[in-house]
Amino acid sequence: MENEIVKNILGLLHDEEQDLLGGNFDGLSEITTAKEHLLKKLDFTTIDESTLTELSKALARNQRLLQAATDGVLSAKLVIRTLMNREQTLAYGKNGQRTLLSDGTSDLEKRL
Repeated sequence: MENEIVKNILGLLHDEEQDLLGGNFDGLSEITTAKEHLLKKLDFTTIDESTLTELSKALARNQRLLQAATDGVLSAKLVIRTLMNREQTLAYGKNGQRTLLSDGTSDLEKRL
């Protein structure tokens, strides 16, 4: 029974890793709930050391990925907020010189 629970937890951790790497944050809440449910059922006293190490490494990896995703989202939010609150923006022209772009009066060309 413990082996089946560990296998399911490792599967969820793999799914969580893939979601984090792919930027699919919608499914993370469901995965977290399932992990918590399985971890409560797990008897850690019966698990061998190598399995505990494997679980620990997978959990630590996903924690780092989650922190990096959180940092990235917060950074993007800050950049967007900064750009939205600016009346002027600096950009680099074709000659490599910095150019001040004013709100609505620039020669900025959008290309799709």
